[in-house]
Amino acid sequence: MKKICIFNIKGGVGKTTTAVNLAAGLARKGKKVLLLDMDSQGSVSSCLSAEESVKDMYHLIANGAQLKECLTHMGENLDCVTANEALNNVDLELADRANRDFILSNKLENLKGYDFVIMDCPPHFGTLTRNALFFSDEVHIPVSTDTLGYTGLKKTEELLKDLNEQLRDQELIVGRIIPTLYDRRLRVAKSIMKKLQNEYYEILADPIRSNTDLRDAPQKKRSIYTYARTSTGAKDYMKLVGEVLRGAEEKSSPNDFIEMESAATGMMHSK
Repeated sequence: MKKICIFNIKGGVGKTTTAVNLAAGLARKGKKVLLLDMDSQGSVSSCLSAEESVKDMYHLIANGAQLKECLTHMGENLDCVTANEALNNVDLELADRANRDFILSNKLENLKGYDFVIMDCPPHFGTLTRNALFFSDEVHIPVSTDTLGYTGLKKTEELLKDLNEQLRDQELIVGRIIPTLYDRRLRVAKSIMKKLQNEYYEILADPIRSNTDLRDAPQKKRSIYTYARTSTGAKDYMKLVGEVLRGAEEKSSPNDFIEMESAATGMMHSK
């Protein structure tokens, strides 16, 4: 089972779009997927149509509920734990709880029956994000191909580097940098893409092109594959799905790893 955290400290870079369409694409490839919404905005359930469970991520993290009580079936091979604004209270409610950053890890320690767990994180470093990071096998970082997106990537890289220096028994691994909102007609997009290729080429995914269908699909509560299966958005995300599947196979050995290095030298992918 591969556990992937979708995270960037900057908002508006396509985290939820990436989480939803990566999860839906893996499910279409016959993989059993659990999608966890860690964001109080509840954007995952806004993107996909399904009846929500009575209990959700708040109950799982802060209220003692078990996973089976919180599951929402989103489609063939795809389950989800949804979220809402109740998550805004989690940091305060769990402030005095021991091991509060490892509640998700402890709760899902014996999780079985899924090939992938995909976690959509909020754009800030609170209790929910730390729970997702510490539960994950690797972090995938969507980065919008503009100046602020690149700056957000660098801040996220530094945050993960600092965390790795603090951790003893765990290493936060960056699996992929995912360029999003890419429009090759724009000079800034091409400039940022060149920087990403130079600095992160070994873990850089193919870009997700800017596409109106990706913006419109959530309004219909559909993944890009059911909303516009021939669109560039569908093609780009299905290509990402293929990269993730190949990466999971290549990293099946326990000796495979990706090391975080300093921002000056970028990231190194060791196999």
